[in-house]
Amino acid sequence: MKVILAGIALAATAASMNTIEPGNWATTVVMTDITLSPEAPPEITQAVQASLGGEGTTSESCLTQQDVDEGPTSIFNNAGDDCEYSDLTMDGGVIRGSAVCESPTGPVNVVMEGTYGPTSYAMTVNVDGDMGGGMGPMSLEMAISGERLGDCAEEEA
Repeated sequence: MKVILAGIALAATAASMNTIEPGNWATTVVMTDITLSPEAPPEITQAVQASLGGEGTTSESCLTQQDVDEGPTSIFNNAGDDCEYSDLTMDGGVIRGSAVCESPTGPVNVVMEGTYGPTSYAMTVNVDGDMGGGMGPMSLEMAISGERLGDCAEEEA
C-alpha cells in the first residue's frame, strides 16, 4: 500500500505539470478519512483511525524542465507500472482523473480531483480496494498538496 500511496503522490505532482514550474517541490499527504471492513481486527481499525489528520507525511522531489516538457503522461508512467491512469483531464486549473493500481491483494481504484497552478496544487484522492488476509474492503480519502520551494539543488537538476 505504501508504494501505491507514493505513486499517487507522484501522480498528484505530475497532474499539476500542465502549468507547473520546474524546481524543488514539497508534497504533503494527509489521510482524512478511512472506512475498514467489519472483518478488520479492532486493533488495526484503531491504529488506522489514529493516523487520520495531523500533519501527514511530507516529501521533497526535484522536477526538472525535462519533466515539465514531457508532461503528465510520462510522469505517471514513472510512478510505476502497477497503476494505469485514465480519464485524466486538466483544464482551467482543475484536474480530474482515475487509476486502477495492482496491489498484492488485488486491484485498487483511485479517483483524484483538485486544482493546480504554477507553484502549488491541492487534490482529494479517494482509494478503494481489498485489504487482503480476509479483512475485506477498505476505502480511504487523502488530501495531497504540493508547493514549489525553489530551485533544485545543482546535483539534482
